[in-house]
Amino acid sequence: MQKSSLPTMYKYLAILYTMLPASEVQSQKYAGIEQYYYTGASQPQIVPRIYLENEKNIFGEIRYNYEALNTFSFNIGKTFPFAKDNTFTLTPFGGIVLGGMNGGNIGSNFTVEYQGLFFSAENQYTFSFAEKDQNFFYNWTEMGYQLSNFWLAGLALQYTKPFEVEQSWEPGVMMGITYKNWTFPLYAFNPANSTRNFVLGINWEWNKKMKEQNPID
Repeated sequence: MQKSSLPTMYKYLAILYTMLPASEVQSQKYAGIEQYYYTGASQPQIVPRIYLENEKNIFGEIRYNYEALNTFSFNIGKTFPFAKDNTFTLTPFGGIVLGGMNGGNIGSNFTVEYQGLFFSAENQYTFSFAEKDQNFFYNWTEMGYQLSNFWLAGLALQYTKPFEVEQSWEPGVMMGITYKNWTFPLYAFNPANSTRNFVLGINWEWNKKMKEQNPID
């Protein structure tokens, strides 16, 4: 299994800050670190991610091994909340891909939360500067229910459409444990056949409580 690239990603976090408007980065709203372990028919992989969003709803993230092996991606976008409590949001984003693959990303994140129910969908088109054969469309969708303060469960789907190659659908199930700022999700895709694969996440998120401004006397 590959060694974690989180130390290297911390170095790139400075680059992510420069991607955001300097006057807005100081008022950060939330940030998080995710590390996913992929196992199954293919070689096990580690896919880390660091992300943040400021009070102006400017979003940025760094990912590794997501688009391709030994490849970093740097994305930036803006979140549009359709509810005051941020339970219904859309975040279009774009970015650059560097490393084993060199190209760009265009995509969006969509989230809905209602009481204990949650739904999210990430759509992404990745293109290569060098070879069209590396281009692909990818979707990760999940929906579930927060069963208690510690447990969640639901369904998940991965969809991949490479350039001029047959599309791939991978339905699955998910369950997870939550504790304070930590979440430990486990996904099982294609659980009923020989192509089954598993994804284990170790995720931490920090949220800043918004403070009301006092009027100037």
